[in-house]
Amino acid sequence: MQHGATTRSEHKGRQTELPRGAVLVATELGDSGSEAIARGDEWATLCGLPLVVVHVALRSDPFVPLLPHEYRPDLAIAEVPRHARNVRDQVAAHTARRTSDFDIVIERGSPHAAIVRLAEEIAPALLVLGSSQKSSLERMLLSSIAEQIVRHAPCSVMVARRQVSEGPVLVATDFSDAAMVALEAAREHATKRRRELVLLHCLDVFQPVLTTFEPAAAIDATTLGSLRDAARELGGALLAKVGVAGSVLVEVGDPARMITAKAAELGAAMVVVATHGRTGFSRMALGSVAESVVRSARSHVLVVRPSALGRPRP
Repeated sequence: MQHGATTRSEHKGRQTELPRGAVLVATELGDSGSEAIARGDEWATLCGLPLVVVHVALRSDPFVPLLPHEYRPDLAIAEVPRHARNVRDQVAAHTARRTSDFDIVIERGSPHAAIVRLAEEIAPALLVLGSSQKSSLERMLLSSIAEQIVRHAPCSVMVARRQVSEGPVLVATDFSDAAMVALEAAREHATKRRRELVLLHCLDVFQPVLTTFEPAAAIDATTLGSLRDAARELGGALLAKVGVAGSVLVEVGDPARMITAKAAELGAAMVVVATHGRTGFSRMALGSVAESVVRSARSHVLVVRPSALGRPRP
Protein backbone atom coordinates (compact mmCIF):
# COMPACT_ATOMS: atom_id res chain seq x y z
CA MET A 1 0.00 0.00 0.00
CA GLN A 2 1.24 3.44 -0.87
CA HIS A 3 0.81 5.97 1.89
CA GLY A 4 1.12 9.73 2.02
CA ALA A 5 -0.10 12.89 3.71
CA THR A 6 -3.80 13.47 4.16
CA THR A 7 -5.81 16.16 5.91
CA ARG A 8 -9.44 16.77 6.75
CA SER A 9 -9.60 19.60 4.22
CA GLU A 10 -8.05 17.60 1.37
CA HIS A 11 -9.83 14.29 1.93
CA LYS A 12 -13.40 14.61 3.17
CA GLY A 13 -13.67 10.82 2.96
CA ARG A 14 -10.52 10.29 4.95
CA GLN A 15 -11.86 7.28 6.80
CA THR A 16 -11.90 5.31 3.53
CA GLU A 17 -8.38 6.45 2.62
CA LEU A 18 -6.59 5.46 5.82
CA PRO A 19 -5.96 1.84 6.89
CA ARG A 20 -8.15 0.54 9.68
CA GLY A 21 -6.59 -1.51 12.46
CA ALA A 22 -3.30 0.40 12.16
CA VAL A 23 -1.01 1.64 14.89
CA LEU A 24 -1.90 5.32 15.30
CA VAL A 25 0.81 7.61 16.70
CA ALA A 26 0.19 11.18 17.86
CA THR A 27 3.11 13.62 17.78
CA GLU A 28 3.47 17.22 18.90
CA LEU A 29 6.79 17.29 16.95
CA GLY A 30 8.84 17.45 20.17
CA ASP A 31 10.80 14.91 22.20
CA SER A 32 7.64 13.24 23.47
CA GLY A 33 6.41 12.76 19.94
CA SER A 34 9.74 11.28 18.91
CA GLU A 35 9.47 8.61 21.60
CA ALA A 36 5.87 7.88 20.61
CA ILE A 37 6.92 7.46 16.97
CA ALA A 38 9.75 5.10 17.92
CA ARG A 39 7.49 2.94 20.09
CA GLY A 40 4.63 2.98 17.60
CA ASP A 41 6.97 1.97 14.78
CA GLU A 42 8.38 -0.83 16.96
CA TRP A 43 4.96 -2.31 17.67
CA ALA A 44 3.69 -1.88 14.11
CA THR A 45 6.79 -3.70 12.86
CA LEU A 46 6.48 -6.52 15.41
CA CYS A 47 2.79 -7.06 14.53
CA GLY A 48 2.97 -6.35 10.80
CA LEU A 49 0.49 -3.45 11.07
CA PRO A 50 0.28 -0.19 9.08
CA LEU A 51 1.50 3.00 10.75
CA VAL A 52 -0.46 6.27 10.80
CA VAL A 53 1.06 9.42 12.34
CA VAL A 54 -1.15 12.35 13.29
CA HIS A 55 -0.12 15.89 14.21
CA VAL A 56 -2.63 18.41 15.52
CA ALA A 57 -1.68 21.87 14.31
CA LEU A 58 -2.66 24.82 16.46
CA ARG A 59 -2.82 28.49 15.60
CA SER A 60 0.46 30.15 16.63
CA ASP A 61 -0.99 33.11 18.53
CA PRO A 62 -1.16 33.60 22.33
CA PHE A 63 -4.96 33.15 22.53
CA VAL A 64 -5.90 30.54 25.10
CA PRO A 65 -9.62 29.68 25.08
CA LEU A 66 -11.65 29.17 28.21
CA LEU A 67 -13.21 26.11 26.55
CA PRO A 68 -10.30 24.32 24.81
CA HIS A 69 -12.52 21.43 23.66
CA GLU A 70 -14.45 23.98 21.57
CA TYR A 71 -11.27 25.42 20.02
CA ARG A 72 -11.42 25.09 16.20
CA PRO A 73 -8.71 27.32 14.68
CA ASP A 74 -8.57 27.54 10.91
CA LEU A 75 -5.76 25.52 9.37
CA ALA A 76 -4.59 27.24 6.22
CA ILE A 77 -4.13 24.85 3.29
CA ALA A 78 -0.77 26.50 2.64
CA GLU A 79 0.41 25.37 6.08
CA VAL A 80 -0.39 21.70 5.55
CA PRO A 81 2.75 20.82 3.50
CA ARG A 82 4.99 22.37 6.15
CA HIS A 83 3.39 20.40 8.98
CA ALA A 84 3.48 17.20 6.91
CA ARG A 85 7.15 17.77 6.07
CA ASN A 86 7.97 18.21 9.77
CA VAL A 87 6.22 14.92 10.56
CA ARG A 88 8.04 13.11 7.73
CA ASP A 89 11.37 14.43 9.01
CA GLN A 90 10.60 13.28 12.55
CA VAL A 91 9.58 9.80 11.41
CA ALA A 92 12.72 9.55 9.25
CA ALA A 93 14.89 10.56 12.22
CA HIS A 94 13.48 7.89 14.55
CA THR A 95 12.57 4.96 12.29
CA ALA A 96 13.88 3.22 9.20
CA ARG A 97 10.63 3.79 7.31
CA ARG A 98 10.38 5.28 3.84
CA THR A 99 7.79 7.96 3.15
CA SER A 100 5.64 5.39 1.36
CA ASP A 101 5.59 3.15 4.46
CA PHE A 102 3.25 5.26 6.62
CA ASP A 103 0.37 7.73 6.49
CA ILE A 104 0.43 11.29 7.78
CA VAL A 105 -2.68 13.09 9.04
CA ILE A 106 -2.62 16.81 9.80
CA GLU A 107 -5.48 17.72 12.10
CA ARG A 108 -6.67 20.90 13.74
CA GLY A 109 -8.34 21.93 16.98
CA SER A 110 -8.12 20.64 20.53
CA PRO A 111 -5.39 17.94 20.52
CA HIS A 112 -7.21 15.31 22.57
CA ALA A 113 -10.53 15.86 20.79
CA ALA A 114 -8.95 15.66 17.33
CA ILE A 115 -6.95 12.53 18.18
CA VAL A 116 -9.95 10.75 19.72
CA ARG A 117 -12.08 11.72 16.71
CA LEU A 118 -9.52 10.22 14.33
CA ALA A 119 -9.29 7.04 16.44
CA GLU A 120 -13.06 6.68 16.24
CA GLU A 121 -12.87 6.91 12.45
CA ILE A 122 -10.05 4.45 11.73
CA ALA A 123 -10.41 2.04 14.72
CA PRO A 124 -6.66 1.59 15.38
CA ALA A 125 -5.29 -1.52 17.02
CA LEU A 126 -3.27 0.76 19.28
CA LEU A 127 -2.94 4.50 19.85
CA VAL A 128 0.52 5.68 20.96
CA LEU A 129 1.30 9.11 22.37
CA GLY A 130 4.06 10.69 24.40
CA SER A 131 4.02 12.31 27.82
CA SER A 132 6.81 14.61 28.94
CA GLN A 133 8.65 13.90 32.19
CA LYS A 134 9.85 17.48 32.49
CA SER A 135 8.76 19.44 35.56
CA SER A 136 7.21 22.29 33.58
CA LEU A 137 4.09 23.61 31.93
CA GLU A 138 4.83 21.27 29.00
CA ARG A 139 4.63 18.27 31.31
CA MET A 140 1.31 19.40 32.78
CA LEU A 141 -0.21 20.06 29.36
CA LEU A 142 0.95 16.79 27.80
CA SER A 143 -0.10 14.78 30.85
CA SER A 144 -3.53 16.39 30.75
CA ILE A 145 -3.90 15.57 27.06
CA ALA A 146 -2.80 11.97 27.70
CA GLU A 147 -5.34 11.54 30.50
CA GLN A 148 -8.13 12.96 28.34
CA ILE A 149 -7.26 10.59 25.51
CA VAL A 150 -7.06 7.59 27.85
CA ARG A 151 -10.50 8.53 29.21
CA HIS A 152 -12.24 8.91 25.85
CA ALA A 153 -10.35 6.90 23.20
CA PRO A 154 -12.25 3.91 21.79
CA CYS A 155 -9.09 1.79 21.66
CA SER A 156 -6.14 0.75 23.79
CA VAL A 157 -3.66 3.55 24.44
CA MET A 158 0.08 3.42 25.10
CA VAL A 159 1.66 6.44 26.79
CA ALA A 160 5.34 6.31 25.86
CA ARG A 161 8.07 7.88 27.96
CA ARG A 162 11.74 8.44 27.28
CA GLN A 163 14.63 6.75 29.05
CA VAL A 164 12.65 3.98 30.68
CA SER A 165 14.39 0.98 32.21
CA GLU A 166 14.74 -2.43 30.59
CA GLY A 167 12.85 -4.30 33.30
CA PRO A 168 9.76 -6.51 33.20
CA VAL A 169 6.25 -5.90 31.95
CA LEU A 170 4.08 -5.29 35.01
CA VAL A 171 0.35 -5.98 34.61
CA ALA A 172 -2.13 -4.97 37.29
CA THR A 173 -5.21 -7.09 37.85
CA ASP A 174 -8.34 -6.97 40.00
CA PHE A 175 -9.36 -10.38 38.56
CA SER A 176 -12.20 -8.83 36.54
CA ASP A 177 -12.97 -9.66 32.91
CA ALA A 178 -11.48 -6.31 31.88
CA ALA A 179 -8.24 -7.11 33.70
CA MET A 180 -8.11 -10.49 31.93
CA VAL A 181 -7.97 -8.69 28.58
CA ALA A 182 -5.15 -6.54 29.97
CA LEU A 183 -3.26 -9.70 30.99
CA GLU A 184 -3.56 -11.09 27.47
CA ALA A 185 -2.20 -7.82 26.07
CA ALA A 186 0.64 -7.84 28.61
CA ARG A 187 1.51 -11.42 27.67
CA GLU A 188 1.78 -10.43 24.01
CA HIS A 189 3.98 -7.42 24.76
CA ALA A 190 6.20 -9.41 27.12
CA THR A 191 6.55 -12.25 24.61
CA LYS A 192 7.26 -10.09 21.58
CA ARG A 193 9.68 -7.88 23.49
CA ARG A 194 11.21 -10.83 25.38
CA ARG A 195 10.51 -9.39 28.81
CA GLU A 196 9.64 -11.05 32.10
CA LEU A 197 5.95 -10.75 33.01
CA VAL A 198 4.93 -9.78 36.55
CA LEU A 199 1.28 -9.88 37.62
CA LEU A 200 0.35 -7.53 40.47
CA HIS A 201 -2.82 -7.65 42.57
CA CYS A 202 -3.49 -4.99 45.21
CA LEU A 203 -5.55 -5.81 48.28
CA ASP A 204 -7.28 -2.51 49.00
CA VAL A 205 -8.49 -3.32 52.52
CA PHE A 206 -8.99 -1.35 55.71
CA GLN A 207 -6.12 -1.66 58.14
CA PRO A 208 -6.27 -1.12 61.92
CA VAL A 209 -5.22 2.41 62.86
CA LEU A 210 -4.31 4.09 66.15
CA THR A 211 -7.10 6.54 66.83
CA THR A 212 -9.44 7.68 69.56
CA PHE A 213 -12.30 6.39 67.41
CA GLU A 214 -13.09 2.75 66.78
CA PRO A 215 -12.10 1.85 63.18
CA ALA A 216 -14.97 1.14 60.80
CA ALA A 217 -13.37 -2.12 59.69
CA ALA A 218 -10.19 -4.05 60.30
CA ILE A 219 -8.58 -7.09 58.72
CA ASP A 220 -6.66 -9.28 61.13
CA ALA A 221 -3.32 -10.80 60.16
CA THR A 222 -4.73 -14.30 59.68
CA THR A 223 -7.47 -13.13 57.32
CA LEU A 224 -5.04 -10.91 55.44
CA GLY A 225 -2.66 -13.85 55.02
CA SER A 226 -5.47 -15.97 53.64
CA LEU A 227 -6.42 -13.23 51.18
CA ARG A 228 -2.81 -12.99 50.03
CA ASP A 229 -2.54 -16.75 49.50
CA ALA A 230 -5.82 -16.87 47.57
CA ALA A 231 -4.77 -13.96 45.36
CA ARG A 232 -1.40 -15.57 44.62
CA GLU A 233 -3.07 -18.85 43.71
CA LEU A 234 -5.59 -17.13 41.43
CA GLY A 235 -2.86 -15.03 39.83
CA GLY A 236 -0.82 -18.14 39.07
CA ALA A 237 -3.87 -19.81 37.55
CA LEU A 238 -4.43 -16.79 35.29
CA LEU A 239 -0.83 -16.86 34.06
CA ALA A 240 -1.23 -20.54 33.27
CA LYS A 241 -4.51 -19.83 31.47
CA VAL A 242 -2.89 -17.36 29.07
CA GLY A 243 0.08 -19.70 28.62
CA VAL A 244 2.93 -17.61 29.96
CA ALA A 245 5.49 -18.00 32.71
CA GLY A 246 5.68 -15.15 35.17
CA SER A 247 5.65 -14.14 38.79
CA VAL A 248 2.75 -13.02 40.99
CA LEU A 249 2.95 -10.19 43.51
CA VAL A 250 0.25 -9.35 46.05
CA GLU A 251 0.49 -6.01 47.83
CA VAL A 252 -1.75 -4.22 50.33
CA GLY A 253 -2.73 -0.63 49.68
CA ASP A 254 -4.29 1.81 47.28
CA PRO A 255 -4.04 0.26 43.78
CA ALA A 256 -2.95 3.40 41.91
CA ARG A 257 -0.16 4.20 44.37
CA MET A 258 0.96 0.59 44.71
CA ILE A 259 1.11 0.02 40.94
CA THR A 260 3.28 3.11 40.45
CA ALA A 261 5.52 2.29 43.42
CA LYS A 262 6.00 -1.35 42.43
CA ALA A 263 6.77 -0.37 38.82
CA ALA A 264 9.50 1.96 40.06
CA GLU A 265 10.87 -0.67 42.46
CA LEU A 266 11.05 -3.33 39.73
CA GLY A 267 12.32 -0.95 37.07
CA ALA A 268 9.40 -1.99 34.89
CA ALA A 269 9.71 -1.21 31.20
CA MET A 270 5.92 -1.11 30.85
CA VAL A 271 2.86 -1.05 33.08
CA VAL A 272 -0.36 -2.55 31.71
CA VAL A 273 -3.72 -1.63 33.23
CA ALA A 274 -7.32 -1.98 32.10
CA THR A 275 -10.16 0.49 32.01
CA HIS A 276 -13.80 -0.44 31.68
CA GLY A 277 -14.73 2.48 29.45
CA ARG A 278 -18.19 2.56 31.03
CA THR A 279 -20.27 5.33 32.50
CA GLY A 280 -21.12 5.48 36.17
CA PHE A 281 -19.22 4.47 39.28
CA SER A 282 -17.51 1.37 37.83
CA ARG A 283 -15.93 3.47 35.07
CA MET A 284 -14.89 6.12 37.56
CA ALA A 285 -13.28 3.59 39.89
CA LEU A 286 -11.19 1.61 37.40
CA GLY A 287 -10.78 4.60 35.08
CA SER A 288 -9.34 6.70 37.88
CA VAL A 289 -6.69 4.05 38.60
CA ALA A 290 -5.62 3.99 34.94
CA GLU A 291 -5.47 7.77 34.73
CA SER A 292 -3.50 8.02 37.96
CA VAL A 293 -0.96 5.49 36.69
CA VAL A 294 -0.69 7.39 33.40
CA ARG A 295 -0.04 10.55 35.38
CA SER A 296 2.50 9.15 37.83
CA ALA A 297 4.37 6.18 36.35
CA ARG A 298 7.80 6.72 34.80
CA SER A 299 7.59 3.68 32.53
CA HIS A 300 5.57 3.17 29.37
CA VAL A 301 1.91 2.70 30.30
CA LEU A 302 -0.49 0.60 28.22
CA VAL A 303 -4.15 1.20 29.02
CA VAL A 304 -6.20 -1.64 27.57
CA ARG A 305 -9.84 -0.99 26.71
CA PRO A 306 -11.85 -4.23 26.59
CA SER A 307 -14.45 -2.55 24.36
CA ALA A 308 -11.84 -2.77 21.60
CA LEU A 309 -12.43 -6.55 21.45
CA GLY A 310 -13.05 -7.70 17.92
CA ARG A 311 -10.36 -5.37 16.59
CA PRO A 312 -6.69 -6.25 16.33
CA ARG A 313 -5.45 -6.04 19.91
CA PRO A 314 -2.12 -4.59 21.07
